[in-house]
Amino acid sequence: MKTLIMISTLCVLAITSISAQQNEFPKLTGPYLGQTPPKSEPVLFAPGIVSTGRNHSSVAISPDGQEIYWAIVTDVRKLWGSRMENGQWTKPEILTFCKDDSFLYDNPFITPDGRKLFFTSFRPGAVSSEKETIWYCKRTAAGWSDPEPVSMALNETPLH
Repeated sequence: MKTLIMISTLCVLAITSISAQQNEFPKLTGPYLGQTPPKSEPVLFAPGIVSTGRNHSSVAISPDGQEIYWAIVTDVRKLWGSRMENGQWTKPEILTFCKDDSFLYDNPFITPDGRKLFFTSFRPGAVSSEKETIWYCKRTAAGWSDPEPVSMALNETPLH
């Protein structure tokens, strides 16, 4: 019986240690998630953070370089972001407005003034659930607003 309790305790400690290691986020400082900018050859961007081996979009970097956004497939493709706080990049998180739904999000783009974040999605309330639509959020004091579709005229225009 004592052996069983000891083995159970060791298993719990091992699982706790593995979970803690998986939840740790490296201390990243400096521009572009602390990555060294490439010289003349392209390099994988932020391996293990943005470039995880899963399908992801290009990154959108705010004009002041303090925020980075991208889309990555976990269960469903979601928009992720990280921002510089007190000289250090935050652990990437799914953006609040798309965290709790099952819709696909992709192609983030932040405007040159940093006040709007555009992206594509199949979320309801747009042209069609069959067609990816362009959406945007406005920056507010609390973060990003709820998404709104770009004009129906633009979203209904067929791509040629």
